[in-house]
Amino acid sequence: LKEIFLFHLVFISTSDCSSTSSCKLKERYIEGNEDVIVKSFKNLSGNALEEAVIDEILQRSKSNVEHQSRLLHVHLRHLAITRITKNMLRNFTDILSIDLRSNLIDDIESGSFVANTKLEKIDLMGNRLVKITKHIFSSHFRELQEINLSFNAIIGIESGAFEKLVNLKSIDLSGNCIRHLHSDLFKKCEELREVNLHNNDIIKVPYNLFNVKAHLKVLDLSHNHLNFIPDLEANSIGYYD
Repeated sequence: LKEIFLFHLVFISTSDCSSTSSCKLKERYIEGNEDVIVKSFKNLSGNALEEAVIDEILQRSKSNVEHQSRLLHVHLRHLAITRITKNMLRNFTDILSIDLRSNLIDDIESGSFVANTKLEKIDLMGNRLVKITKHIFSSHFRELQEINLSFNAIIGIESGAFEKLVNLKSIDLSGNCIRHLHSDLFKKCEELREVNLHNNDIIKVPYNLFNVKAHLKVLDLSHNHLNFIPDLEANSIGYYD
């Protein structure tokens, strides 16, 4: 008699978000699956960390017959990776997506994705990023369409952080500690369709946050501390919370 158990794990973020006065603990929900922690790069740094991650990618690609000839999707979940450097992905020029969710990443070195010009999706959910700077998403991301930055410890997003992402369609920034949104944050994102900002500490939404040419379908601002909501000129929105 075989019994199959489905389980649901709940993790509580321990980031203190000390820069905000009312930042709350964020609940992180991760469904149990085959991605269990079998290795940990937590205590590695420098060249040792880079080599370990590169070796892990190669080993996973070899074990997947479908991707032996051309590695398209990189999955590196639950490995306690602490940092992304510019050398980790330098030889993987054809990848279309990279999944780095549920690690311990608190820093992304400038130029980390410079060789990955075909990337369409980046998933960094459930890490320890505190600030999103302009150097992370540079002009090399011409094909990038989807970004998941939910359930980190993000306090601030630098002005112009997403200005090079002309083909961005979906971004998830939910479950962070964001308080302020620059008025030009999504100004250059003409293809934007879905924006999730729920469960943050946002007080005010700027008038010109979005490009007038964007055709938003989903905008979620629920569970914030809003005291001002502008009259958005976006008749295309199908879900607005």
